[in-house]
Amino acid sequence: MNTVEQLKKYKELLDANIISQEEFEEKKKELLNSTEVLYKTREDVDEISTVPNKKINTKFIKIAAIAISIIVILILGIIGGSKIVEHNKRIATAEEFEKKIESIMDKYDLSPYAVKYVDYDYDVYAEGFESLTNGKALECLEEIDDIMGNFTNVHPGLDIEYSYWRVSTATVLVNKEHGGNYKKAGIYCNQYGSECVYESYN
Repeated sequence: MNTVEQLKKYKELLDANIISQEEFEEKKKELLNSTEVLYKTREDVDEISTVPNKKINTKFIKIAAIAISIIVILILGIIGGSKIVEHNKRIATAEEFEKKIESIMDKYDLSPYAVKYVDYDYDVYAEGFESLTNGKALECLEEIDDIMGNFTNVHPGLDIEYSYWRVSTATVLVNKEHGGNYKKAGIYCNQYGSECVYESYN
């Protein structure tokens, strides 16, 4: 029997003069107090029952955060590792090219020199290249190409950005007259290599 029904029962007893007003008020007070205790007890029980769930949820969130952090670190490690591997591979390839063209560089007295990876390709950086004349520049370029591939760029110094171009002088002059793009510094040779000139356009 719930509290409301019990109160109705005691009210009927009061109306029938079976119990006094004081007794009714006392019973009413007891019932209301017991109901308040019951509600408090239920709230406490609910609170206690939800605490483990909160702890479980918090623990799960912490574990998930740690797992995500580990995954992110692993991904970054893999990406960084692959970049390091690729970088080391490029250095090794550049060193191989340096050894392969050593005899050519000695032949044309181009020293010091180095091979570097530039813009998805390997370029040669050599001191003294601009001093090659009478077709020697083109001959040297062709010999380097035979080893490193077609149209290898050669820079006239270890830290110089511009490189030599292999196009005929006539082509450069005609292109210049018509406002073309051959305006970078470089060695320009005719197709036979019998004439090479160094030109620098502003």
